[in-house]
Amino acid sequence: MNRPMICPSAIAGRSHRRRRGLTTLATVTAVAVSVLVIGACGTDDSAGESDETGPPPTATAFEADRYVVSSLQGRDRVPESEIELTFDDGQLSAWAGCNRIFGSYRIEESRLIAGPLASTRMACSDPLMDQDAWLIEFLESEPEVSVQGNVVTISTSGVTMVADAAETLAD
Repeated sequence: MNRPMICPSAIAGRSHRRRRGLTTLATVTAVAVSVLVIGACGTDDSAGESDETGPPPTATAFEADRYVVSSLQGRDRVPESEIELTFDDGQLSAWAGCNRIFGSYRIEESRLIAGPLASTRMACSDPLMDQDAWLIEFLESEPEVSVQGNVVTISTSGVTMVADAAETLAD
């Protein structure tokens, strides 16, 4: 025979709701205290110290500049295609021969943190579509980035991309 189950919360009635409210308040308080403690751990006491290698690149090191890839090592480029990168006010735009790729970026500890990146959905040849997909994956992989004058170098353990400012290519 099946007996109806009696839920303890139905018996407790209103007192159960009070306990749940207190549990929620305790949880919120614990989370708030944790956030304050963790935030305090992130302070930087080395503000006056200098780094012998110089400061890491910042987003402003190449803001609003358009770069064209002049060298790509560790990855074949589709013949007669051009790869362009534009960094503008925290927004990254790229083109590898087919679709426009875009999203946000920032620089943290000499790493390019991009994404999530999106792209237009044009149909192109398979090699160009593959190059688009590879470029998105490469840029989202948190590669190292350095800026020296008009040249940006972006690299992972297997690929190094060197791009020149588009204005310097016209000279």
